[in-house]
Amino acid sequence: MIRPSATVIVALGVAAIFAALSVVAWRQGRARDVMTERESVRELLALETEERSELLDEIRRLESRRHVVTEARARLGLRIPDASDVVLFPAVDR
Repeated sequence: MIRPSATVIVALGVAAIFAALSVVAWRQGRARDVMTERESVRELLALETEERSELLDEIRRLESRRHVVTEARARLGLRIPDASDVVLFPAVDR
């Protein structure tokens, strides 16, 4: 059986160390990329949540009685009826 020389053993050891370091560097680079992407998604989520909140506030404002009355008056010429505008009809017996 041929016994490898010390030079071959050292070369294989150095190659194994470089291979292991390459794997570690690749893994850390991939982890950094994933963390960057995660942070990007978190920022996007925060922006979307803020926009949703603003839209819900706008919906509440548009649905408020004050806004509806103002728009009904301005666009349609409507007004809140006075007591004299209310007409009561007698009940009909069936």
